[in-house]
Order: sequence, then structure tokens, then C-alpha cells
Amino acid sequence: MKKLTIFFGLPILLSIAPAMAGTLTCGNYQANDFTISRLTVVNDRLIETSAGNNAPTRFLYENDRNRVTLHNIDAGYTDIYTLQDHGRVLKPERNSPSIFRLVETRPCQADTLPPPGACRADLKRCFDDLISASPPDLKNYCEEGITVACIRLIEQWRQQTGHDRLSQETQEPPPVCREDSPEFDSEACGREILRVLGTEVAATFRSIRRQAPPLPSVHLDSLSTMCHDTPSAVLCNRAAEELWNAGRFIDARSALQIACDAGRDPTACKRNAVLTSYSAAELTPLPATALPCGRYISEISLLSPLDFGDAGLVEAGPDTRMRARLENGQIRVRHDRGDDFTFQPLPEQRLVGLDQWNRYTVFTLDGAPRHCSPPIDYQENPLVADCPTADLTGAEACCARGSLHGCNIAGHQFALRGHWEKAKPLYAKVCEQNIRAGCENLTYAALETGDGTVRDTLRRFCANNSRHVACDIEATTSWRWIDLKQDISPPIGGRPER
Repeated sequence: MKKLTIFFGLPILLSIAPAMAGTLTCGNYQANDFTISRLTVVNDRLIETSAGNNAPTRFLYENDRNRVTLHNIDAGYTDIYTLQDHGRVLKPERNSPSIFRLVETRPCQADTLPPPGACRADLKRCFDDLISASPPDLKNYCEEGITVACIRLIEQWRQQTGHDRLSQETQEPPPVCREDSPEFDSEACGREILRVLGTEVAATFRSIRRQAPPLPSVHLDSLSTMCHDTPSAVLCNRAAEELWNAGRFIDARSALQIACDAGRDPTACKRNAVLTSYSAAELTPLPATALPCGRYISEISLLSPLDFGDAGLVEAGPDTRMRARLENGQIRVRHDRGDDFTFQPLPEQRLVGLDQWNRYTVFTLDGAPRHCSPPIDYQENPLVADCPTADLTGAEACCARGSLHGCNIAGHQFALRGHWEKAKPLYAKVCEQNIRAGCENLTYAALETGDGTVRDTLRRFCANNSRHVACDIEATTSWRWIDLKQDISPPIGGRPER
């Protein structure tokens, strides 16, 4: 009888073994949260998720019985799912309402990823080390198809250009802050920390506002190769951005094509479709030697039309006026979004956008070119970051000592408290000294309070000096909105103090 029990028991155990192992079936799993999210098991190593009109997100996965670990190779994070219902349901272990259920089985696809190496041999360790990985390791991981390693490598190249990189001054504590130094002084250390913080915060804001410089040619060449060898929508879109920023428009278009075809990114497809209508010769960048003059239009830009007129004045609609200037062979148009709109001339009276708002956009002259007066060279002084504090009391003390930086910070502190009337004279003091930030902040105060007298202040500064930066601010501010606010509601914070 024992033999019979063992004999008949064996087939039973074998029949239920696959279900206990928790295997994944190739096919589509649909989310149960009434969204259009879908998870696709491509093969025994790759999973893709998709939602809406976006490119798929790719994961390498490891299956340990009923526990599936998904490593996002495009962004670098990890998700863990539990297999249920004999492998037909994937439930996330994190707090998420999305549970994926198998709705369609499909044949497993061939693996298109590069051969595995050190990273894919130990995905958990590799993903844990991505932040601190060296450039050679990132390059090796990238060649294995780990897109996030490619992106980290590009970020390291970007840091080497000095963009968004903190000053080396913050890397090593000064002698007054080192306890093993004979110069150690806790109070002096506190003052030094405040000074460095003030300098670095100012430098950080300046770097955020500044358009990134082009990467070196050797790295730009590598970007095209990386996109070709690791055809991910995330990587190829990033490569296209960097190539476009460097004026290599044809290479950028090729990267967008790969992001469209191999990466299945609908946005990249739309961008590429517009650019394919231009030949390589038509997308050859030219140095800007003079400001445009005339009306430029684009089929896809929200800025269209752009009307370049006298003295560098640019109009984009009835209430949007900006000022253009030439800088390093480019046309830069100052705006209120934190940086400049940047354009490069192309043959046949065209302009191409380089900034984040106009990237991949081509503007064409509408009609015959006009003759415009030359731009005005306004005088501007820098706002020197010489007040290492952000609190109101300290900033007011700096201002009293003659620090315009302190006056500007004090103005910000009053503005944050809603005391715009107290902020205005501080901003005016900064503006009077030909500092653009002070004049811009003064107009923001006017918009908040509906105080049209700010325009009189700017005009007074301008009357004393026709090249004062206040003249530019006064000419490019939408005063109609400020006047409208003054008409429909009393100024915020009360009437101007006497």
C-alpha cells in the first residue's frame, strides 16, 4: 500500500508544481483601476508598461517563486509584485490600487537587448550602485542596455561643463570649520557657512536660469552611438536634446527617428515628422550677425507669430512684448519664465528654436523682410551676492549697510508675507542702481498690488538715463493687466504708504 501511495502521489505533486512556482505568461496584463494602463510580459527577462499616448517603460525582471522584482532600466527604480491566481494576476507590494490581470496571451518575443554583463548578472547590486558608479562602469552598464546608466553618464558629462555644478569651495571645509585645525573657531565657522550658502544659493539660481552649454564634440559623437546601440525612447530623446542644443540638428533628428521607431514614442514621432520636411542644407545653422526684422511664423509653436521690430522689440500677441539681443552668434529674447528664448538663424530666412520652449521648432519669415532700427545697448549692473542670509532681520541689516543684495532679499521676505507695499521701495532701491532683477521685482509688486505708480518710478529712472535698464522693463511690461487689476479691485495690502 505504501508503494501505491507513493506511486499515485507522485503524479499529483508533479501536476501542481508549475502553479506553485509562479511562472509569468507572455502576454498583456490589464490594470483593474479603470485606467488604460497595461503591463506586457515580453519574454523571460523583459516587461513593458504603457499608459496613454506615451512611450512604453521597460523593466528587467527577476522571478522568485511568487515574487516578481521589476527593475526599471529607463529610470532606475525597482517595483515588487506578488503573483496570484496561478500567475494570471500581478499585485504590487507597494501601496498602489493597480492590480494587473492577464487578458491576452501572446508568443514570447526574441530578446533585443545587448548581451548581459556585470550589471545584469546582479541587478539589485547594480541598481543600488548606479548613483555612485564610476564613468567606466556606467559606460559598461549602458552597453548592456541599462538606459538609466546612459543617462547618468550624460549627467556626469553635463556636470563637467560646469552647468549646475556647485562651487569647489563647498567640497572641503575651510580651516575655521575643521576641529583639527589651529584656526578652528565655531563662531567664525558659522559666519563662513552663511557666506558660502549665500554665494552658492545665488550661483544655483543663476545656473538654473542659464541655458546649458553644448557638450564637447567627443561626447556628442558618443550620444549618437549610444542611441543607435541602445534604442530607448528615454535615451534617444535625451540624446536629441543635447545634439539639438549643440546645433547638430540632423543628428538630433536621427535620434528622434530612433525614439519614434524603436522607442515607440508618439511625441518623438510628431517632432520628427515636422523636421523631416527640411533638407540637411535647410537645417544648417548660421551665425547671427543681426537681429531679425519681420513676422516669423511656425505651425507648432505657441509663440507664433513672432514679430521682430525696431530696437529689438519682439511682440508675441497683443499683450506680450519682449526684447531681443545678439549674444554669441545667437538671437536671445528675454522673457519672464526664468531664461531666454534662444534662436539660431537658418538659410532661407528661417529661425530655429534652441531653448526648452522652442526646441525642434522652425520659424519662417512671413512676407518680405523689413528694415528695423538697431537694438539698444542697455546698461546693466550685476546684483552682487554679498549678504549671506535669507532672514528678514539680517537682510534689512545688510540693506542698511548698503548691500543691494540685502535690499532685494528683504523685499522678497516682505513679498512672501504679502507686504508688497513694504517690498516696493526696497526693489526700487535695487532697480535705481541699474540692476535688472530689482526692476523686474518692482513690476511684479505692481502686478500684485495693482499700483500703476510703479510705471512712473521706472519712467523717472529712464528720464535720467535713456540706457537705464528701467527703460527696457517699462517698455516690455504688460501694463494693461496692471491697470485692469487696479480698476476692478483695491490694491493688495492697501494703498501706497505715504
